[in-house]
Amino acid sequence: MSSHVEYHKFPRGENCTEEGCRARRFYIEDGMKFCQRGHAQANFTLTQQDEDDFGTQGFPEELKTIVRDLWSLKVRIFLKLNEDKGGYSSGTGTSGFSSTSEAEESGIDASERRGWTLRKRKRMQKVSNTLPRLVETLALCYLGILLLRLPFTLGDILTWAKMQEMPYFRAIKEIPKDMRLHLPSHYHASLEVHSTMKGEDLQTATLEVAQFFSYHFEMGFPPLNTPLLIFKYMRDLGLPVEIYGAVRRLAELLDFDFTYPKTHKRYRILDYPELQLMCLITVATKLSQPFDNVVRYPEDESDPTTVKMDWGKWCEIMGEKPSEGIKLGKEIDVTDADILNMDGRKLDDYLDWYQRTWIDDKKPKMAEQILELFPLKDVDVQRDEVQLTDEDFLKSVREIQNTLIWQEPVQCHSLEKAARAGHLYKRYHTTEELPEVARIFYEKAANISNVSLQLIVSGVFQLEARLQGWTVEEKRRMANSMTGYDLG
Repeated sequence: MSSHVEYHKFPRGENCTEEGCRARRFYIEDGMKFCQRGHAQANFTLTQQDEDDFGTQGFPEELKTIVRDLWSLKVRIFLKLNEDKGGYSSGTGTSGFSSTSEAEESGIDASERRGWTLRKRKRMQKVSNTLPRLVETLALCYLGILLLRLPFTLGDILTWAKMQEMPYFRAIKEIPKDMRLHLPSHYHASLEVHSTMKGEDLQTATLEVAQFFSYHFEMGFPPLNTPLLIFKYMRDLGLPVEIYGAVRRLAELLDFDFTYPKTHKRYRILDYPELQLMCLITVATKLSQPFDNVVRYPEDESDPTTVKMDWGKWCEIMGEKPSEGIKLGKEIDVTDADILNMDGRKLDDYLDWYQRTWIDDKKPKMAEQILELFPLKDVDVQRDEVQLTDEDFLKSVREIQNTLIWQEPVQCHSLEKAARAGHLYKRYHTTEELPEVARIFYEKAANISNVSLQLIVSGVFQLEARLQGWTVEEKRRMANSMTGYDLG
């Protein structure tokens, strides 16, 4: 048996079907399942393994049906558009808009689609003609979650992909060997991902897929399940519950509905619903719990700023904890310079990940006699350090709640200049402008969203500019109404 075989543990309650065999591991070869002693397992197909794996994240059975239906619709458009051309497009062509889309077949005139400019239609046609990308499979899973209104985010999807709980990196390994040998080269390239995926890429891919369904099927997706997601983000950021009301109020003022736009000329940070929500939470936090040391007084006991956060304690509790090894999901980001500075534990973690990810069932080019001198042990993913549990999050939240400081309300006549919430508000345009506490908070928000720090900084800055514009407009409206009242 080859030393490159990848073994898996039997699920709880399952063992080898051969009578008397006590093997605890199995492997898959040519679409068939064998125990580690070589016994073929009856009543197994590779797709059955996918069925068994479904539900390990707690999703309902309906999600599987929804994602398959979305995939079927997308592939149907791709096949129809390319039947007339006689082949597929690699994504580099710029051929004209096809008249065989599903929307036009149902009697919908493309010229009547409001907001779809010629340039945008050409872009959508190019997306439709391109082979489905691997990142779009993650986007389809997320859109299925969105249709079911489940409180999961694109950040969760990307984390699962990085930790190899969802097929993405080296997805080609999920294809049976005999099928792999007959795949055309362009399919191999589509299923081979050699570099890390940024959260921005997944956000953009999801927006494009949502617009694909809007363009071809007049299909819209529901808004985020904002109540649950706000509480989820607040819990992960260790924020007091008073922030919730401020977030909902800001969203109402700025007319955010947390849905994917059906069409627009240019992608902006605040076009992405989840980034809208995270930026709103950040602004609400800066308004009620500023990161500076300026003393601000609440007006009365109903003021949410009567509770003040101790940001020093917050940093101690919520700050990044040092890890002995490489955090799961971060291995793909390792560079050659990082390897030179690794200790023994981190080297072991990286080599274990490399074995799980890159060593497959291909026939080795090196002689078996040489490979037998360097046998590879079975490698399992250590799940004990994957993520913090709900209990860990709740423990951190309780610790932060115990550090909250009560502030006595102060009336305006009590002090000549009583600073209130929102006074001396500071905006940051670049990451270099962030003070220490603000940087830690922004980094935490970026990590939760699985996007870059600069993206969160830019998104918050854009949101603050929009909020300032609303404030100016509101003052102008009030001034005009007062003028009209005086004239009356």
